Amino acid sequence: MKNFRNVLIVSIAWIVLRYVISFTIPVESLTDYTRFMVMFGPIAPLLAATYGHIKSKGKEFGFPDVFKASAKAGFMYSLLYLIGILVLFQFVNPSDFSSRKALIVAQQIEANTAAELSTPEETRAKINEIFTPFNYATISFMVSVLLTLFYSAFIAFMAAMFKKRGQFIS
Repeated sequence: MKNFRNVLIVSIAWIVLRYVISFTIPVESLTDYTRFMVMFGPIAPLLAATYGHIKSKGKEFGFPDVFKASAKAGFMYSLLYLIGILVLFQFVNPSDFSSRKALIVAQQIEANTAAELSTPEETRAKINEIFTPFNYATISFMVSVLLTLFYSAFIAFMAAMFKKRGQFIS
């Protein structure tokens, strides 16, 4: 239970940090920043869960134990991230999502016009149909779950390797 509380605190702190910083960054720069947060956001809660799990197990842990503990933490982080995105874009700051959408529409119109793929009206209609807060949150959730599974496997592998060599903290 203590490990769950620590993971929850780390997850919430990381998500709040993401939103606090996103309010200070211009919309034009948010795309790269958002990708960074989705890619590397889950690492902090996964490491917290792994550390707590290993500390509670002592030297009696293996790859499946560590993978299961960090995957649970990763799923919890992803779920909190999904809820955070939906709350932010639906209730807290809906204009932020509109600004992001306008930037993406402008970039896509420019790219499609240069390549002569579609008219600006067609491009705008397609993006407005697809790019909604719910779709954005769902896609972010799925990407985050997949990344946390990958990171969980990597962290569990590294923990098992360090345990095998006797170089792991206990």
